[in-house]
Amino acid sequence: MEQVYEYIEASWLDAIDDLKRLLSQPSISAQGTGIQEAAALTAGLLQEYGMPSRILPTPGGPPVVYGELEGDSPFTLLFYNHYDVQPPEPLELWSTPPFEPSIADGKLYARGVSDNKG
Repeated sequence: MEQVYEYIEASWLDAIDDLKRLLSQPSISAQGTGIQEAAALTAGLLQEYGMPSRILPTPGGPPVVYGELEGDSPFTLLFYNHYDVQPPEPLELWSTPPFEPSIADGKLYARGVSDNKG
């Protein structure tokens, strides 16, 4: 377990940078804004981490990003997530632009940051 903690300690800033990349990409499904770009970014991040991925179109909805990584275990672990967000309006209620991640008081702020984007 110590190796897990060491890995987290060594790489958590890289993970925050990846999250900021996702948060910077508008992906407003209700408006159809940035969805294809967000899917491509998500697939690209999976590939950067060594997970083959592909974008699967859906009839009338956002595409599904699918990645699969085989391991040595007979068990399957499934992660399901989303890369879209709700509209950020009303914009005047934001202290910073919703798709420009910012840190204040040790917290990361952006549209989708607390709703497991990516």
